[in-house]
Amino acid sequence: MTSHRSRSGNRLGTRWRGKLPIPQHSHPLVRFLFEEANRQMTTVTEIAERSGHRRCTVSDWRYRRQPGVADLDAALNVIGFELVARPKKDPQP
Repeated sequence: MTSHRSRSGNRLGTRWRGKLPIPQHSHPLVRFLFEEANRQMTTVTEIAERSGHRRCTVSDWRYRRQPGVADLDAALNVIGFELVARPKKDPQP
């Protein structure tokens, strides 16, 4: 009989629910995405599937790559946020 468990400990990746590591060098918007995902107990797999991305792509945003604007907006929508441009609070001359 074969096991349905992956090397990470389980089949669905729920082992990391609420405990996704976030490197200090991550872009602030990416940090926000994963901090909020941790707060909401959402996994990378859930964000990826619901935003139309591959799991490895979303995971790479923490370590290797930066997401495009449309990709980040789609991922933020999954956790109930949207990407918005607004004027700065303290405009500098």
